[in-house]
Formats: sequence, C-alpha cells, structure tokens
Amino acid sequence: MSGLAIDTYGQVATLGDGPMLLNLSWTLDEREWLSVDLKALVGARLHDEVAAGLHWTQQYLVKDPYGCETLGGAVERCFGVAGIAGQISSGAGVNALLHGLASLPQRGVAMADGGYPDYPHWLYRRDIPVYALDSAAFADGQASSTSADAAVDLFYVERPALFPAAWDSLDGLRRLCAAAADTGAIVLVDESNANYCAPAFSALALTAECDNLIVLR
Repeated sequence: MSGLAIDTYGQVATLGDGPMLLNLSWTLDEREWLSVDLKALVGARLHDEVAAGLHWTQQYLVKDPYGCETLGGAVERCFGVAGIAGQISSGAGVNALLHGLASLPQRGVAMADGGYPDYPHWLYRRDIPVYALDSAAFADGQASSTSADAAVDLFYVERPALFPAAWDSLDGLRRLCAAAADTGAIVLVDESNANYCAPAFSALALTAECDNLIVLR
C-alpha cells in the first residue's frame, strides 16, 4: 500500500535547498525578511512563560475548548470580518481538520482537481463516493460534472485553486454555496494556499451570508 501524502512530511528534514532544488515546504528562506529575530522572540516568550509559572501549560482550557475566545478577536481584525469569533474551531493544522471533517458527508463528495489527495482516501475508507467537480461545468450551470448532485452533500474546493477555477472569486464561491444549499449540501473550502493572498481574498467574508460554508486556514 502506498503511503499517504501526509507521510511525505517525514522527509522534510532531507529536503533542504540545493543547486537544483528550491524547497517550498517551509518558509525558512523568508526569515531574513522578518523585522524581528524569530528565535529571540520565541525564546523571550518561553522565558516569560516560565517566569509566570507556565500559565498556559497548567490550565485545562475547558472554558475555551475550540479556541474561539483566544483567537476570535485576532481573526476578526486580520480578515476584517466582524461577528465570526464564536464560529471558530481550532485544530492541529488544516490536514488534521480535514481528517476530522471527512466524517461529515454521508452521501457523497464533489471534489475539484488539485485538492489534498489524502482527503478522498479518508472518504473511500468510509465508503463515501467522490465525484468530479469541474469548474467549466459549474460555470455552465452544473454544480458537478457527474449529474450526481442529488447524491452529494459536500463540495470540497481549494482557494486559490491549483488550476484557474470559478470559485477563486468570492462571487463564484457565493454561487457555489447557493447551488449547494439547494440540495442541503455544505461547501468546504481549503485555504492552505491562501497565505500569500491578501486577507480580503479569504472566503471568511462570506460566512456571514452563507450558513453552509466552512473555511479552513
């Protein structure tokens, strides 16, 4: 059995930059552009934490189990979207959140090209069928290219997409959410690749009007 995509991260330590390789797995090459000494900053925060009696590590955060109180204000300010703090759930990275959300669909998933390859694997293990979500077909008025829309209760897309897609624009994503809502489906947006986009690009701006939208950052 071939390994999952997530298994490749075990080799990251051996993927340093070289004459024939520019490794974009991490942002180590960007540290020189930061206005602060990152190691010194982390060291100072850890020192402060110890001096304060390890404030966070000695707490069981049952009052904020999803991190919405801790993260909510910062997320609202960063993305310029008010009123979403209570909708936030945090996890150990987008991949971990995707793994958990693989238990959400019960009928089928329409997935666009270029999506995280482990996600359909997790769905197959649950016997959840995966259909093609084609941008051109969607632009022509079809939610998916399979004529299986009634069997789909979740649409999975990445923004920005690996290939140009109708849902890269907020208006296109709004139309996808509306089409999904007609059949009671959810739209799951993976914005792992949106870190280099302006905050206004994020689909978070649509969460106030689309109650069937989940955004992963």
